[in-house]
Amino acid sequence: MRKFYLAAALAAAATPVCASDLAKSSDGYTYFNKPGAQVAVHDADVRDCKVKAARLHQPDTSPPVYAPGLAGAIGAAIGKAIVMAMNDAKARPVNVENCMVVKGWRVVALDPVAGEAASKLDTAAKAARMTPLISAAEPEGTVVRVFANDAAAAQTAGMFSPARNTIKSALSVEAMGDPPESDKPTKEKPAPAPKLAKSARPPAPLKAEQLGEIPANSALIVVNLQGTGALSVGFEREGPDAKTPAWADGRPGGFTAAQPVKATATAGGAQGTTLVFAVPPGRWKIARLSAGLFTVSLCLGAPSFEVAAGEVVYAGAFDPASATNTIGPEMTLEPYRAVFPALSGLGEKMRPASYVNGSTGQCQGAYMYALETAGRPFAEGYALGSKAQPIPTASAGVAPAPEAAVPASTPPVDAAPAAAITPTSAPIAPTAPAAAPAAS
Repeated sequence: MRKFYLAAALAAAATPVCASDLAKSSDGYTYFNKPGAQVAVHDADVRDCKVKAARLHQPDTSPPVYAPGLAGAIGAAIGKAIVMAMNDAKARPVNVENCMVVKGWRVVALDPVAGEAASKLDTAAKAARMTPLISAAEPEGTVVRVFANDAAAAQTAGMFSPARNTIKSALSVEAMGDPPESDKPTKEKPAPAPKLAKSARPPAPLKAEQLGEIPANSALIVVNLQGTGALSVGFEREGPDAKTPAWADGRPGGFTAAQPVKATATAGGAQGTTLVFAVPPGRWKIARLSAGLFTVSLCLGAPSFEVAAGEVVYAGAFDPASATNTIGPEMTLEPYRAVFPALSGLGEKMRPASYVNGSTGQCQGAYMYALETAGRPFAEGYALGSKAQPIPTASAGVAPAPEAAVPASTPPVDAAPAAAITPTSAPIAPTAPAAAPAAS
């Protein structure tokens, strides 16, 4: 299988004002800091992040191995399993850092000399060294990373690549003294799930001849994908509660918008591919971003929007090579009205999605993070991402910053009050990439 890794990621350390590479831990001897936070809160957050990170897996990017005979096949399988386990272990500190940053923790790097000295301390001495630093309003060292809506920035395309440069955990994590096995995935007996009915399978994009009307008791969601065809965007419908998947009602709980390999201009002259999906009414969210074999789960906070039966909603354009350095969603919808037949009236009926930030869920894929749309409200009770950030202090050192991350954007349309939205975390059935050609 041909491996595809998107453009190289940002080099060097991240800062509070720039996007970070979600596939790489921050450089140097680092620790997590939140002004006024107790060590017990730090440790609880780290352990929660470890649990989530243990559920994520790096994809197999190794070439096929020819091993004739049963013994050869068994040996090759064992070798592949060992390599994949090593890759997962390498990615866990990356995902723990991503998770802690979304929870509002700053990543601070000590001076190399001080950091090396701290790294050589035993667990008790290291804990004594880290305790005052974890809660300091003015942390010792350089703040190298805080949440910056990194998943929205095109310059973070390195997130679609193998985890790297993750030799050790943060010093404050090492100071906890947890045994090594605490980083390993826990064996959990999955709860029985309802059987996925055929009617609940992910829908394919509508064909051109199907664009003249809205199916009964359904809505249409329109998505535009630009660029080379590498990026796909997964959408999920929220269930009635955190334990019940949306597809339990016998209707689709998700779909994936993906370009055909040879995507070109579509109706109306808009670049990329415009896809239209007939879906059940409900609250839908941007659940994941994928390219090649790698998926970034937006389980720590995703933009969601409500769609009613009979509506046509534009979910935005997504472009990993955007000139504005924004993957999306970009909400200029006028060029995409022409995807519908003129006499159908559906193009004029289409409205932009009224996004609400902060929908959470189960983490799946290679990496986890959150995505926010700028200027939009947050779900009731959501306290992660930009809602969890400490106020920077003037005296805390800050690493040199490249161009600041550009937040995903939506127009100021009629949003529902944030208090009416409650995030859910129910799992949904896996969704397959769309294979049908784009509507034209």
